[in-house]
Amino acid sequence: MSIQEVRFIVNDRPVKLLTNPKKSLLKVLRDELRLLGTKEGCGEGVCGCCTVLVDGIPTNSCMVPVEKVVGKSIITIEGIGTRHNPDPIQTAFVKVGASQCGFCTPGMILTAKYILDNNPSPTREEVREKLKRNLCRCTGYEKIIDAVMLAAEGRKNTELLKIRPLKEYRLGDYIPQLNSWDKVTGTLRYGIDIYIENMCFAKVLRSPYAHAIIKSIDASAAEAMHGVVCVCTSKDLKGQNLVKYILQDYRAIADNKVRYLGEPVAIVVAKTEDIAKEALGKVVVDYEELPAVTDPFEAMKPGAPEVQEDQFPGNILYWQDLQHGDVEKGFTECDVIEEHDYYTPANCHGYLDPECGVGIIDDEGRVSIWSCGQAPHYHRDEVARILGLGTDEVRVVEDGTGGGFGARIDPFIQLLIGLAVYKAKVPVKLQFTTEENFIGNCKRHPFWIHMKTGVKKDGTVVAHSAEIITDSGAYALASPGVLMRAIVHSYGPYEFPNVLVHGKTILTNNTPNSAMRGFGVSQMCYAMEMQINKICRRIGMSVFDFARKNGFKKGTVTATGQLIEEEPGYKETIDIIDNHWKKKKDKYTSPEELAKLPPYIKRGVGFATTWYGIGKTGLLNLSRANVTFLEDGTLDLREGAAEIGQGSNTVMALIASEELDLDLDRIKVTTADSLLTPDSDLTCASKHTFYTGNATLLAVKELKKRMFEAASKELGIAEKKLSTCQGVVFATDDPKKKITADELVKKGYKLHGDGEFAVPLDGLDQTTGQGRLYVVFTYGACEVEIEVNTKTGQIKVLDAALAFQVGKAINRLAMEGQMEGGVAMGVAYALTEEFLPNGQTTSFKQYKIPRATDVPSMKTYVVEIPQGPGPFGAIGMGEAAHFPMAPAILSALNDACDIWIDRLPATPGKVLEALKKHNEERA
Repeated sequence: MSIQEVRFIVNDRPVKLLTNPKKSLLKVLRDELRLLGTKEGCGEGVCGCCTVLVDGIPTNSCMVPVEKVVGKSIITIEGIGTRHNPDPIQTAFVKVGASQCGFCTPGMILTAKYILDNNPSPTREEVREKLKRNLCRCTGYEKIIDAVMLAAEGRKNTELLKIRPLKEYRLGDYIPQLNSWDKVTGTLRYGIDIYIENMCFAKVLRSPYAHAIIKSIDASAAEAMHGVVCVCTSKDLKGQNLVKYILQDYRAIADNKVRYLGEPVAIVVAKTEDIAKEALGKVVVDYEELPAVTDPFEAMKPGAPEVQEDQFPGNILYWQDLQHGDVEKGFTECDVIEEHDYYTPANCHGYLDPECGVGIIDDEGRVSIWSCGQAPHYHRDEVARILGLGTDEVRVVEDGTGGGFGARIDPFIQLLIGLAVYKAKVPVKLQFTTEENFIGNCKRHPFWIHMKTGVKKDGTVVAHSAEIITDSGAYALASPGVLMRAIVHSYGPYEFPNVLVHGKTILTNNTPNSAMRGFGVSQMCYAMEMQINKICRRIGMSVFDFARKNGFKKGTVTATGQLIEEEPGYKETIDIIDNHWKKKKDKYTSPEELAKLPPYIKRGVGFATTWYGIGKTGLLNLSRANVTFLEDGTLDLREGAAEIGQGSNTVMALIASEELDLDLDRIKVTTADSLLTPDSDLTCASKHTFYTGNATLLAVKELKKRMFEAASKELGIAEKKLSTCQGVVFATDDPKKKITADELVKKGYKLHGDGEFAVPLDGLDQTTGQGRLYVVFTYGACEVEIEVNTKTGQIKVLDAALAFQVGKAINRLAMEGQMEGGVAMGVAYALTEEFLPNGQTTSFKQYKIPRATDVPSMKTYVVEIPQGPGPFGAIGMGEAAHFPMAPAILSALNDACDIWIDRLPATPGKVLEALKKHNEERA
């Protein structure tokens, strides 16, 4: 390796380094200058997370050798501004909530600076166009554009950028997330940002085959290399190499067999990344390749290769049915019947923050892991299982996670880090490459759905049946739960008296599929709402009116036998979207606008609704939290939920603040540390606002009780005559008689509260699908306008409106952000995203998540009808935001061109094929 002196300027300071001139600017900034605000995302110049300004020009630093910037001026996020001296752009990002997970934020801010430096008064469309070089998976770009527009005005009038002090915010307000400033200044620590003195680096050897027997592994040549610490295989596991999610079958690292392309086979730990990479090539694995099965229908045939022959002969991993009423009789009573097949593809989660973490053996001898993730206590348990340790011998900390969407529930990287550090006995860092994230991590399940739906002439629903096949890939992971939730939601939010659904999830030698935003409802909402739209076209009924007529209401008994005990708010979401459309003056589909278009451009309008049960289906959703007043008067709030951009930390602080009447700036939140926080269960199923929020509320109530008991003794006043505000307990009828929480603590009182919340549920009967499966549901509706180019087949979504019933918006800013991000993900689900396994999709160059120019303008509405025992009536809805987008878009395609597409995504090729077939049928 050649080493040369290079000189350039970083953030107005001259830099002189001895380094490899071919090394990327990104690596130099991060590894040698420790400017960690510049994020390493895709590593291939696609995502823009590594954006810096080179002589004022936005540049992907991952693609530029450092020799190319000699003598040039580099600006990183650290050179833009700090928490106490921020740039107007950073302030604007905080104020409007433009950061969710925050991983893309530094790059976005650098691009925004370039935009405003060159055009002080841009239009929204100009900003949208310039931002398209930077990807964001979370926000839907709407608030990012809002932030740039606000910063443009704020540069001229600083009054516009004033942010209220944290102490002024209260529950239900528009509140920046508590860690917003860390995100906009690039100081929030993600897994990739952790550096430990003398740490070593791990790399994973992955299977080149989809199905093969491992006859032997010879690591002797690799272990003999200078700088190699050790090579780990399954033989180094002292515990059980069967990881449990719902079932127990996943291998932390392949043992006698590989079952999918990219399955981990060995781990090399070395002094440097380069040595570890080189050593991978010296590990010799003797494989005996086996026939692979990659189609679930082929996998079910007699004689098909078996993926897990010992545990699941015949490749049927799990089945689930739903029976309600008499479907055969119901169909004989129908006037109109629609029967169709639908397909939804596998999808990538698409987060930009690479899987990464660091492990050490800490001073107490624990295997301690800091990583990205969604379930620290679960990950601790499974690392302990495979290593043969007690759970008290493992610690997992998950903070600063750049998006998750379900994939980071599965402990892929934690297991490998745990094994590596356990054997190496040195600090170890492991980071997956982009290709590893694509081929080695779980995906959303592809679904094959056959549906038959019958109604009366007046639109009254009568009967519905479905057959569902899903591809689990090589292991179970969340597949049984995904199938269960899909079955439960398979008939939509409609009062069908007769329902029959059969579902199977099948093992194949494809990449394992697991939880992804929606957990099976994304697929079923698309198919069901397509059925409803087709029926309404046939009977000439408004989809709005159909949904109002047949939708859930107070007193409804669902097809799973669950009583809707309170007014659900479903109708209200429909009414809001209907009113939005009726009052909308700037319609792209107005006769005046349509008259301006060339004949090959068509436009249409589409509508769809959705519902979603909060929490795991029919399972225990147990959350815990605790709170303690400290001597300085700070409230220490601890809970185990992982903060992945959804804003759960802020939600819990707001709930505590509301109950105690205590300012937010006096609340410290610690989360997602298996050693320091109680177990709040997985971060999944949009559950934390409801479940962990309730646990937090119960903890605060217990704390208040102890405060009042202590104050009563000190003040000589009965507890029922006391109140509290801002950490002061006082006599309700004489506020001058008071004592503060910190005074009570200093007097020796333990002001602490523990909260534990769960609601008993029935569980889902596997044969009938009956049971009380959720405590609360969220409901939503959306409307879109689209444009179709009939020459190219290209669909563009022009406008979207989305409404959700959330019970109570704890933080309206975060709630809007979740909906806007859902719009973007829904557009991509409908039109562009499809993961092809077995090495076909390996990067963001092939898997195109939406850019700012792909996402429509949008309007979001929040319906607040308090539900059940939620904290202040809150429900939660983050996952459901994208569900109705795909069927609404495809319904709009029918409105525009009189064609239906029943296989997602609706690519230009599929549109052109459908148009051709339609024209031939009309000829």
